[in-house]
Amino acid sequence: MHPLLKIILKIIAIMFMIFVGIQSYNLVCTTTSICRPFFLDFYINNLKSEKVAYNFFINSNFLLINKNKNVDVTIDFDKRRSKLNEIVKVKLIYKNLTKNKIIVKNNFEFEVEIIKELTKMLTCPCSSKIKLDAFEQKIVEMEFYYFYPTNKKILEQISEEFSRRTDLIKTEDLNNYNQNNVEKTVDSKLIFTYLNNNITLNFE
Repeated sequence: MHPLLKIILKIIAIMFMIFVGIQSYNLVCTTTSICRPFFLDFYINNLKSEKVAYNFFINSNFLLINKNKNVDVTIDFDKRRSKLNEIVKVKLIYKNLTKNKIIVKNNFEFEVEIIKELTKMLTCPCSSKIKLDAFEQKIVEMEFYYFYPTNKKILEQISEEFSRRTDLIKTEDLNNYNQNNVEKTVDSKLIFTYLNNNITLNFE
């Protein structure tokens, strides 16, 4: 075998092993919430997001529903307007009100399912169970970011959804926030769009 071909095959093998290793690591992190995944596309998207949709923002709004009377759950988060590829951090505070061990089941839902295609979770207790000892208080962090999809099929689905739900998309004139009493011209008008993303957290 030609020496150059050997080197190329070794490089390909190393890259494949790195890819499999990252994917396995991310799978463990997302299913157990004991570590933070490493998403290469986050850094790649971060470089091009401003060029793709520099004036696109998403409002994150959480609704917390706690059906477990033995556990107090609060959320440390204010409604936030995020740019694409900007990490959103949420703190969930669980408090066991009893002297017994308790397991809390989480259910994580989007009001509009298609928004899942715009969301990448870094850390999340979405599908995991939270174990609490007697009277224990535990803080669990959730981190995610929104990105602009490049898949044509997904973009078409999102476009169809938004055309049916016009209440999800809003536009505003940035000049409304300009405190200077200057004459506004068409050239100075800058419109930005933002999307409302309502997320429900159910606890049992």
